[in-house]
Amino acid sequence: PPVIENRSKDALYVGRENGDLYFKLRGAGVPLVMTSADPKMIIVDCDTAVMDDAQRTRIQRSVQEGATAVFWGIAPRNSAQVAAALPRPVEVFERTATSLIPDEHDNRVASIAYKDLYFTENHDAKTIMKYALKGAFVGQGKILLQACRVDWSRNNNGGMMRSERESLAGPCFVEWKEGSGRYIASSIDLPALSPGH
Repeated sequence: PPVIENRSKDALYVGRENGDLYFKLRGAGVPLVMTSADPKMIIVDCDTAVMDDAQRTRIQRSVQEGATAVFWGIAPRNSAQVAAALPRPVEVFERTATSLIPDEHDNRVASIAYKDLYFTENHDAKTIMKYALKGAFVGQGKILLQACRVDWSRNNNGGMMRSERESLAGPCFVEWKEGSGRYIASSIDLPALSPGH
C-alpha cells in the first residue's frame, strides 16, 4: 500500500509568491497554488505569511475537515505569530544539525533512507536546521524527524562522542492531529535546495 493514501494533487501556499521557500518548493516540483476552495494540503511559509485572524480561521477550518497544514520555517523571528495559529504552544531554541533521524515506527518518514537525511558532506549547505522545537505541541504531538545527536562534522571519535552526550534533543518536524486533519510544525531549514535536500 502507498505510504500516504489519498495524496493531494496540489498544495495551497500561504505566504509571498515571490518568497524564497515558494521558489525552492516549486523548483523541487511541489505543485503549489495560491488559492483553493477545499485544500487538502496547506504549506504556511512562516517567514512571509500574514497570520491574521481570518487566515488562522481558514486554516483551522480546513484542518478540522481533513487537511494537513505544514508550518514551514519556524524560527525565533516568527515563532510568536506561528504559535498563535497552532492548537498548542510551540517554542524554538537554537539547535543546529547536519543530519536527521526519522521515527522508525512511522512509515511516512521511516521510508526515507538515512543517506537522504545526512547533509554533513553536502557542498551547498551542510546545516539542515538551526532551531529545534519544544513546548506542549511537541510534548503531546508526534515527533516525525529530529536532529541526530551526533555531529558528524567533527572528524574525530572523541568529538563525535562528546557531541552525542552533550547535544540536546532536537525535534524539527512534529505532527499534531486535530479533527480529521493534522498540523505539522517544522523548523527544517532549506538554505540551498540541492539534490541532497
